[in-house]
Amino acid sequence: MITEKFKALNSSISLSAIHQRMVVYALNETEELTHVNTVSRGKACKCKCLSCGESLIARQGELKAHSFAHESGTECPYAVETMLLWLVKELISAQRYFVTPELTISESTQGPLREIENREIFPCKKVIVDSIQFEKRSHNARPDLVLHSRGRELLLEILFTKKTETKKLTSFENRQLSTIEIDLSRNQLDTIADFEHILFTDSKCKRWLFNAKEATIRSNLRAQNLEQVALQKIEYEQKKIEKETFYATKNRQKIEVATQKNEKEYGHVSKMLPILLSERPGLTFDLNNKRIYYLMKDGGLWLLHGQRESLYIVAQNGNETAVQFLHELGINYDEVNLCFLSIQSRCQLIIDQLDRFTKTDKRYVKSVIKRSQ
Repeated sequence: MITEKFKALNSSISLSAIHQRMVVYALNETEELTHVNTVSRGKACKCKCLSCGESLIARQGELKAHSFAHESGTECPYAVETMLLWLVKELISAQRYFVTPELTISESTQGPLREIENREIFPCKKVIVDSIQFEKRSHNARPDLVLHSRGRELLLEILFTKKTETKKLTSFENRQLSTIEIDLSRNQLDTIADFEHILFTDSKCKRWLFNAKEATIRSNLRAQNLEQVALQKIEYEQKKIEKETFYATKNRQKIEVATQKNEKEYGHVSKMLPILLSERPGLTFDLNNKRIYYLMKDGGLWLLHGQRESLYIVAQNGNETAVQFLHELGINYDEVNLCFLSIQSRCQLIIDQLDRFTKTDKRYVKSVIKRSQ
């Protein structure tokens, strides 16, 4: 019930006493919400506690802030919280509207290339209030206040000293009841005007505990994320192909450059072999067979895989280093074919010995080039 007396109260009325958990509002003998400064002193106030209903006395001394106290001397544990609920109810009833807080809903997922996030923001909204009342229906978890607007219910939870219990919030969610929390624990409510600012502006002291539309909105946002993931997959595959093409082209260019450089530096080697073979008509060697070439200090050295497991070792004319090395290995020289003869099974042994020889005695080595085919 809205009283004319409450409407007429000035917004500058002090609420600072509630910081010391003092009660400054109570119900008078006509069940109207009334401030301690508007009633008679002591028991003559004829007021009762908003929480427990016990008779109160009005303390209106000169030293301390004015407040109500229980006539029995006991202290009601919920008196201040209940008073705040009544103030919320009466202020909203007087103004006939309430401003809901901003609601931001976002969903994110990791795409093939980057994180995807979609969000929807609902700004604060002025809601016309048809009525506001304490919850009287029997539920496992009752809200502090129920606001009715155009056939819909909006629950209000007041946070002063105790947060909304998880069990209570779960009950609201199961019943699909949108719920807003009004946080009065962090604010110095010095006057009624401070209270009005929280209720009727886009104050940061309000937040959504649950919004009945949130599940549907999140589902839509997830669907948008999946669509963008699909687009990213296409983009990822395109980038992958472009990257593979780029590196394939780059590698091909490197090979071409290396081949050109190799041909430029060692092209004479390929031209040299037919000449050496023409000087040795007895050698049965196919140019497509495996061959290894060493460039040593005094000239080249060929290891050629011939027919019937034969291994021809041809030293370029004047390559005394190679001749000395082959003699040390005990490989026989064929005077007819003008080359050293061995078998292919010894090829790796000769190569190993040649590698050790060229590494340990640098005097004999100009450079070593292995060319295998």
